[in-house]
Amino acid sequence: MTERVLAKIYLSTEGGSEYTPSILTQIRPGVEIVRVWKEETHRVVVVEGGFLYRGDHYRSLSVIARKITGTRWSGPRFFGLEKRPGAASDNVDG
Repeated sequence: MTERVLAKIYLSTEGGSEYTPSILTQIRPGVEIVRVWKEETHRVVVVEGGFLYRGDHYRSLSVIARKITGTRWSGPRFFGLEKRPGAASDNVDG
């Protein structure tokens, strides 16, 4: 899986273009992401070029997740924006 992700990043940067993680292209500015952690509600607002959390601008959800938890997390996974590998889909056919 890592090789596939790295290949995708490499291909997207050929010709001098810049890589933008898919999470940033899927969530529009103005969206508020909310996560309750240890009985405290954390709110993150998506803005152009990153995220606002408690008045500070961050380029990465993972940095925010680390700030909240004190440990390394995948930001999209911490905020529920990315499913764990092998997790069942919420989509129902029909």
